[in-house]
Amino acid sequence: MARSSGWNRAGPTGRPGPARGLAAQEALRPDATADQAPDLLWLLTSFDGFDLLYTGRGLSVEETATALITTAERSLCR
Repeated sequence: MARSSGWNRAGPTGRPGPARGLAAQEALRPDATADQAPDLLWLLTSFDGFDLLYTGRGLSVEETATALITTAERSLCR
């Protein structure tokens, strides 16, 4: 069953969501699919993910952002 999220849907400008945009630009890693990308982006941009690092691990805002961005880039991008 396909899930629909803002990470895949076109926005008000008609442009694709971030996950589809990465796929359209051929920026996804060969082992990452356009169907998997929204789930990973959803996880990495969730408050829970941020809170686990910021509150739970005591990282600064900058360290938390860097960790999440680096994980997204390494997981999804070529």
